[in-house]
Amino acid sequence: MELSLRDHLVDPIAEGIDVLVRMAEPRDSEMIAKKIGAMALHVVGSPQYLKQRGRPRSPQDLRRHDTIGFLAGGSVIPWRFRAGGQDTTLTPAGRLDSNSTDALRLSAIAGLGLAQILDVQVRDDVSRGKLEIVLPDYEPPPRTVYAVYTRGKASLAKVRVFLEFLTDALKTTVPVAKGRSGPKPNT
Repeated sequence: MELSLRDHLVDPIAEGIDVLVRMAEPRDSEMIAKKIGAMALHVVGSPQYLKQRGRPRSPQDLRRHDTIGFLAGGSVIPWRFRAGGQDTTLTPAGRLDSNSTDALRLSAIAGLGLAQILDVQVRDDVSRGKLEIVLPDYEPPPRTVYAVYTRGKASLAKVRVFLEFLTDALKTTVPVAKGRSGPKPNT
């Protein structure tokens, strides 16, 4: 198996790739997109940043914070939130944006601002106290994960086995408990 990690769109036919894992459904009708799971997103910040700048209580409070946005196709992806059946969208407008989720994570740990990142990417940092989840009552809707492959690859045993593996792996992905979102209030 060869594993290639990239934060940009790839042409699987031109690059000889059997299966892509994407967070967006492909627009190419020649491709098959199979939903294989979903991943939670969190807005996170370092304890030092939150101590210095305060903890936002609602998505609107983010306008007074440094935010670190994810770039896709030259544009910052808006952050979506859901609470009480209502959706809120906010486009990060901080001093730093990147097309690398690793850069977002490391920048948040360094105290450069708040970032919206997949649970699986920040789970260890949250459990070690390097990052804290903010706005736990306004969790973003989970991101659907797709396995994308050509019709010609669908019948290959290696593709079927890999799809089963991915589906099982995503079933065991458990989001960070909301109780780990920061210090407990004094009572």
